[in-house]
Amino acid sequence: MRRRLRSATGRNRRVTSVRERARNAAQSTLASLRHLLPSTMLFVLMVLAPALAHATWEYLTRSPVFAVKEVVIEGAQWLTRARVEGFVQAASGGNLLRLDKKNLIHRLDQTGWVKGVEIERHLPGKVVLRLTENRPVGTLLGAGPQMVDRSGVPFRNLLPGEQLPRPLLSGIVDPDTRAG
Repeated sequence: MRRRLRSATGRNRRVTSVRERARNAAQSTLASLRHLLPSTMLFVLMVLAPALAHATWEYLTRSPVFAVKEVVIEGAQWLTRARVEGFVQAASGGNLLRLDKKNLIHRLDQTGWVKGVEIERHLPGKVVLRLTENRPVGTLLGAGPQMVDRSGVPFRNLLPGEQLPRPLLSGIVDPDTRAG
């Protein structure tokens, strides 16, 4: 390293070589980067973490590993297995992680047969349904034939072609009123 002093303006000035100026610039730049690095890394992490989490969720919900492979139905006497499996398929899209329990319960309730249901997921691909069904003890012949449970409450309209549970009750216009 060669240093020279110049006194053109009356002051002593140090003359630096190009190599030394480049080294000083690099050191200054590195010092600035070291100062900015933690905040930059935090920013990158804050941007990438949600994107990575979303990509992971999308991968898992499309993965064949979590496909619904088995549906166990307990307590179903009136609902057919095929119908319940169709409800599970519609509520899950075929993937256990996407199973929408509220949607499945709503679909089962709409049949009129289900009084209560418990749903369990067992990874990687099993769904267990424990159904409590309404049991018909008779048919109310009013505005339309309706199945009646043990407490006398109508729970389901009969569909064409379904067998009428006996006994047949008639003469009751509105079962919700006191006179009914």
